[in-house]
Amino acid sequence: MGEPARVPVHYTVSDWETWEGNWELVYGQPVAMVAPALRHQWISYRLTRQLMDQFETCEKARCLALQEVAWEVAEDTVLVPDLVVVCDEDLDQRRLVRTPEMVVEIVSPNTARLDETVKFEICAREGVRYFVLVYPEKRLAKIWHLREGRYHKEGDFREGGFLFRELTCPARLDFENLWVDPR
Repeated sequence: MGEPARVPVHYTVSDWETWEGNWELVYGQPVAMVAPALRHQWISYRLTRQLMDQFETCEKARCLALQEVAWEVAEDTVLVPDLVVVCDEDLDQRRLVRTPEMVVEIVSPNTARLDETVKFEICAREGVRYFVLVYPEKRLAKIWHLREGRYHKEGDFREGGFLFRELTCPARLDFENLWVDPR
């Protein structure tokens, strides 16, 4: 007699809320989050600071760059991007329930496959205007812009900058400043 058949478990947001530690939930499957490396944290801080400095002067809306905020995408999917841009969001809620305008993932060897495929596809489907992948070891950022329901690559950036024109509060990221190590 063989082993009993294994029935895959399909988790929901209600299950996810009870878990200890840092987890994402992707199509009903748990994904453990690893503590980010120091360079990862530094780059996340630099990105957030660049964006927030510009958002403070925006008169159109209150836009924020937020780090590691849970985003409830569906009843069986909760993502925790490294950085999101949201505008006019209710800060009293526990997690995002609306689609962010921009998602930034700082890619490590452990997260590359998930970031480059699954999160890329989810963000496109959900209408995230800009999707950015940052590769600290390569000192490289790749930017995609959503047009007509598909991501179109804006380019690969090691230096120079890019203006995110279609954010509610347009903002520019300067990449050569991103790679500078703390003193």
